[in-house]
This record gives sequence, C-alpha cells and structure tokens, in this order.
Amino acid sequence: DTFDFPKEANEVLKVNFGNEERKVAGRATYNNLNLVLKDFADQPVMQQILAWRRLVYNPANGAIGYASQYKRQGDAVWFGPDGSGSRRVTLVGAWPSSIDMGSGDMNGNDQNKITAVITIDRVIA
Repeated sequence: DTFDFPKEANEVLKVNFGNEERKVAGRATYNNLNLVLKDFADQPVMQQILAWRRLVYNPANGAIGYASQYKRQGDAVWFGPDGSGSRRVTLVGAWPSSIDMGSGDMNGNDQNKITAVITIDRVIA
C-alpha cells in the first residue's frame, strides 16, 4: 500500500583546527522504513511477513535469530500511475524490527492494513 523513501545522512564530526573547528563526515545512517501492506483474507500476506519476523524473534521460545538468517537484500520499486517512470533502490541488510498486524475491524469498507517497520543497513541507489 505505502512505503517510505529511504533517508540517508552522515553524522557530523567536529575536528579541532587551531583556534577553530572543522566539520567532516562521520558514520552514514539510514532511517527505518514503514511498509504498509494490504491484508487480503485469501492471500498469505500476514503469514509471509510474520514468517520473516519469526526469524528475528520467536515469542514461542523467546529466541532471537541470527542476523545472517533474517537480514535480506531486496529492491524497492516505485512506479508512476501508468506503470512507467520507475525508481529503484536496493535495500541492504533489511529486516522487520516491528510488526503492527492492524485493527482487524471488519465494520467498514476499509481493508485491514499491516504495518512493518523495516530496519536497513544501507541503500544503493
């Protein structure tokens, strides 16, 4: 349904230079990304995102998984309304750090939406 564009920044390091200071680039950081998915009753959307999340943390036994098993690399692609003009970025070290399974409210005409916070190591654009 929706997906945030990644934000990239560098920490600013201050270096003494005589009686002044200079600023140089430090560590690169990336924001967490919110992925909102439509939850279709006849499709395994929730099961698939929960299976990935269970590689990170399993509430049945309290185990935290190995990063080598839950971190993924994948592409995020944005399209124009006619399917053209796509933008593509590669997400490196992506994993679901949290999941909101939605409200489950079936009273209105809205679909249930699942929100996953995707934490990433870096982005290649």
